[in-house]
Amino acid sequence: MSAYRNHIAGWRDAESGRTFRRTDPADRRREVGEFADSSAADVDRAVTEAVVAQRGWAARSPIDRARVLARAAALLDAAAGDLGAVITAEEGKTRVEAAGEVVRAAEVFDYVAALARLPEGGVFASSRPEVTLRTMRRPLGAVAVITPFNFPVFVPSFKLAAALVAGNSVVWKPSPVTPLTGIRVLELLLEAGLPAGVIGYVTGASAEPGEALVSHPGIAAVSFTGSGAVGGLVERGCAERGIRAQVEMGGNNAAVVLADADLELAAAAVVDGAFSGTGQKCTATRRVYVERGVADKLVELVGARAAALRVGPGTVADTEIGPLATDAAATRVEEAVARRVDAGAQLAVGGHRPTAAALRHGCYFEPTVILERESDPAGLREEVFGPVVGIQEVADETEALELTNATPFGLCASVFTDNLHAAERFARRAVVGVVNINLPTTGIEPQVPFGGLKESGRGPKELGPRALDFFTHEATVAVRARTETTTLR
Repeated sequence: MSAYRNHIAGWRDAESGRTFRRTDPADRRREVGEFADSSAADVDRAVTEAVVAQRGWAARSPIDRARVLARAAALLDAAAGDLGAVITAEEGKTRVEAAGEVVRAAEVFDYVAALARLPEGGVFASSRPEVTLRTMRRPLGAVAVITPFNFPVFVPSFKLAAALVAGNSVVWKPSPVTPLTGIRVLELLLEAGLPAGVIGYVTGASAEPGEALVSHPGIAAVSFTGSGAVGGLVERGCAERGIRAQVEMGGNNAAVVLADADLELAAAAVVDGAFSGTGQKCTATRRVYVERGVADKLVELVGARAAALRVGPGTVADTEIGPLATDAAATRVEEAVARRVDAGAQLAVGGHRPTAAALRHGCYFEPTVILERESDPAGLREEVFGPVVGIQEVADETEALELTNATPFGLCASVFTDNLHAAERFARRAVVGVVNINLPTTGIEPQVPFGGLKESGRGPKELGPRALDFFTHEATVAVRARTETTTLR
């Protein structure tokens, strides 16, 4: 088994010498590697190095920094197959999905690099004679990036690209589920020309390194994606220090299917949204509200598609649903489904761990469709992070929209209809950050902002034309042209 270390201006063991091991979720008997189990001391060293390195990085021109990101984009794209195989081994998703994630991360780096060539700030008239006003961006300093397991390349690409092109240095803490994937990304960034001290990488199996990052006086801001419980701690820790926090904390996303919808299209989109990535997406479809009169047909279509999905290791070519990332995750999904059934829901498809001998050592769960005849309050509050979707019949568009908004989350929602007016009403009234019309709830493109409302996320959005906002200060500069006739007022 290979041993891997932190990167703190070079590869280093944890100060304590402690390590942790990561196993393959497709077969827990296989070990992926042994990794540094970092403490606050490792974080302190990483932040100290990042603070020093940031000065030189910020002194380079934005276009020069962007060239490094553009080279990283090309390297990521070329490494999609190899890096995808690492994602499959650590996180479990299929090879096709994993390679696709890497390609999309490359697109993010490419897009953010291009932002460096766009006009920066603005020029304004002043009420003072011979004075010109302009605005400019400045980097924050050393920033912390804390990323999840479910998109171990794509989500970090949002944060790393924007932070780095803006002139910040970064200390990155990945999920303990996917530490090797992050190491491979880091290696490509270094190959692209990123100075070694500009990015620190600390792995750990406990909460200690994350807590140390949030509380460290050298960290100027924290960008976090993960659970609501941890996101709340990050926010509070940053607020106590008076620094910025950007948190994305999941969703309980609804798809609404109206009576005039193309049901085949809707069913395909629901299955894609609910089960791709084994349902381990913050944007995944968790709830479906279907208008009376077409509910039975939609259930039939969704159920048939879900039942036909092939469950197995992500390395097998025809696998469509890989394992969950950990055995604990599979147990949580199993318990959540049991609670829904106990509350009166009916299993239409799945609902259990597979019993096949070939899958018994993995973290698998069957694609599951639950029929909910009455709204379950727990179902509105709980994000079941796995291959589970609930379908409920509703009277009309109004009830569907009310239920869509009844959750504490507000990340994504979809509506399926051929009625332009209904689609526009939904887009204007759904309390979410991303609205999809005749499309799955999933799907992110780098050129538009991404982020949620309510308990799904707080702070500036990621991606899009304003991707650098969180990682920069905006300063106003007043300039007086000195001439013989100039007088101060």
